[in-house]
Amino acid sequence: MSTATEQKAYSIAGVEAVTPFSQKQIRAAIRATDPAAWPPPLKAKVTSRNADGTPRQYVVLEKDLDAWLENLDTA
Repeated sequence: MSTATEQKAYSIAGVEAVTPFSQKQIRAAIRATDPAAWPPPLKAKVTSRNADGTPRQYVVLEKDLDAWLENLDTA
């Protein structure tokens, strides 16, 4: 018998709810490509697209959110 492990994932609103960042900042991080810029890139998966093919909705895996938070500058 095999068991599947549950992978947690967050919508942009879900990330906003568990971090001090706004949805606007989270979307900017998802679009970011330069790790030296603010906000640094945040990995996300596209879950749906608009008619023109541009991403409409994203999901951020818990492991990617944790890694992103760990890599933010410390005060």
